[in-house]
Amino acid sequence: MAKGIPALPAICFFTLLSKLEGTTVPYTLSQLLKVDAQNGVAGAASIDPSKKYPLFVTWDKHSAQGRKKAGEDDDELYSLRGCIGTFGPSHVLEKEAGNYAAIAAFNDTRFSPISQRELESLKCSVTLLDNFEKAKDPLDWTVGKHGIIVSFSLRKRNYHATFLPDVMTEQGWTKEEAISQCMRKAGLHSFDRPEDISDLEVERYTGEKSSLTYSEFLEYSKKL
Repeated sequence: MAKGIPALPAICFFTLLSKLEGTTVPYTLSQLLKVDAQNGVAGAASIDPSKKYPLFVTWDKHSAQGRKKAGEDDDELYSLRGCIGTFGPSHVLEKEAGNYAAIAAFNDTRFSPISQRELESLKCSVTLLDNFEKAKDPLDWTVGKHGIIVSFSLRKRNYHATFLPDVMTEQGWTKEEAISQCMRKAGLHSFDRPEDISDLEVERYTGEKSSLTYSEFLEYSKKL
């Protein structure tokens, strides 16, 4: 189900299609946000594409065998296909959303580049980040509300990683489990000793997530 401000994932789909088909992007983010605002989409009018926003673009792929069961959330039928973002954007949102849509689709080294035959199974999410603040302790944050950035030192090297706000909820993790998993994501190994870790810090932040499946994107684009 579509979530948030559709203009954000829509510009990502338009960018993906332009890269796959060798065409130009037919709309700007500004134009799409204006349409959303005119259609009464909550929050659309408050997004300024001429400003810089920390953001992450996520591509998820629907499972070929996935069939929704009673009580099961739609998100459980999707698996990660690519996710890239920035806490320090170099460009304004107008440009950065499309940039990271392409990077997440084609340059996430954990995955092969997205192909055209996958389009129908894709869902795109754009998360705009805000309210960054240092946690008083590693557990000073709220599951379902905050994303986390975990930083620590080990063997004279610095490590850091992040989880977006929805990750902990989707995985069903406690705060302790989330911190442990984030440290592993940063580079901590099972053979590393906890007593060798120093300067463990957690920064928390909030995020507003907007999502569209490919079929929802097609319906959205027909109305432009």
